[in-house]
Amino acid sequence: MRHLIDPLDFTQQEISTLLDLADRIHDDPAAYQEVARHKKLATLFYEPSTRTRLSFEAAMLNLGGHVLGFPSENVSSASKGESVADTIRVVSCYADIVAMRHPKEGAPLRASRYSRIPVINAGDGGHQHPTQTLTDLMTIRRRMGRLDDLTIGLCGDLKFGRTVHSLIKTMARCKNIRFVLISPEELRVPDYIVKDVLEANGIPYQETRSLEESMSELDILYMTRVQKERFFNEEDYIRLKNSYILTKEKMSLAKPDMAVLDVMLPDMDGFILAKKIREQNPIPILFLTAKGEIDDKSKGFEAGADDYMVKPFIAQEFVWRITAILRRTYKESEESSFLLDACKVDLEQAEVYREGQEPVSLTAKEVEILKKLYANAGRIVTLGALCQTVCGDIYIGYEKTLMSHIRHIREKIEINPKEPRYLKVVWGVGYKFEVVQQ
Repeated sequence: MRHLIDPLDFTQQEISTLLDLADRIHDDPAAYQEVARHKKLATLFYEPSTRTRLSFEAAMLNLGGHVLGFPSENVSSASKGESVADTIRVVSCYADIVAMRHPKEGAPLRASRYSRIPVINAGDGGHQHPTQTLTDLMTIRRRMGRLDDLTIGLCGDLKFGRTVHSLIKTMARCKNIRFVLISPEELRVPDYIVKDVLEANGIPYQETRSLEESMSELDILYMTRVQKERFFNEEDYIRLKNSYILTKEKMSLAKPDMAVLDVMLPDMDGFILAKKIREQNPIPILFLTAKGEIDDKSKGFEAGADDYMVKPFIAQEFVWRITAILRRTYKESEESSFLLDACKVDLEQAEVYREGQEPVSLTAKEVEILKKLYANAGRIVTLGALCQTVCGDIYIGYEKTLMSHIRHIREKIEINPKEPRYLKVVWGVGYKFEVVQQ
């Protein structure tokens, strides 16, 4: 029997498998509406909670299960002096799994030692919050397409913020992660997190007091509230509660993905703005404007535009063009061959070589798909980007064609195509190519 008390209770592979399952449930909830039928979840919440408690209960109900429990220790036998150990012994007789929130650090761990059913830590004081971390990982992966190669800003209450502690511990196991820790001195990350997690694993980090100065370098900004219930001194809480508030002005400093400009802007000519953007940032630029003369288009491209659309326009074409521009921003690999276990993949010759066997040919589409995946090895390439590789910019409805190509590629490069080691699916998002150089 296993419990989830700390985010590191799961391996990276187990977390990846859980996220894949979550994507499948997200994309097809009807297929999972009976998987927890006749099962009971006990929610033992010793402190007030709205979002976490209701999310557990809603999830169990959506899976066809049932829920029992209490929302506060005031309406449980804890108010009469019953210990966590005694409570969990009793609840083990009534439920199949427990989700526990407790104001004292370590309470869910203690409960797990006396429980006869699995215990999930739904937050223990200022310590850990592993299920929130799993939700955060899913959000980051769906939004960014990856969990590696990120600069993550954590802002606000980093001392008592259990979600922060769990996220740092989990993300520290990903590749090429850097943290920017933004907080007042009184609410900085605990020393044990800095020494035992960041410094012990060689994770680069920066501590700062300024949110504004950090915004432009962040891929992810994780905002936390200053928690009144964690303070012993109300004066300290009042003094620090408004330390960091994210405003529209601060958001304007964030790293953009793409700029869509009009030529006729209220304060500055769009051509001039495009030149200024291009001097400072390599992000793609698309002009969307009513000025459609050839001279205007010439000025736009000379100013650094990647594309130019004239109003009126068809919304779907606008989406296609943006998707195509973003697709072209992928950095293409210059390598034309690579090794996988006992085979060599030669993209230039369009063949797969295995020792003692005749070369296996790759089709032109298979080569293009492998180029795209290998150029972004270790990163998720979205279904849309891969479909465009197969079918061009107008790709809607070609997902099955892509899946057929993927299946054939696996048969040619994988030792066991049914359990692929290299070409892996990320359900609901796309595919990722894991390359182990020989």
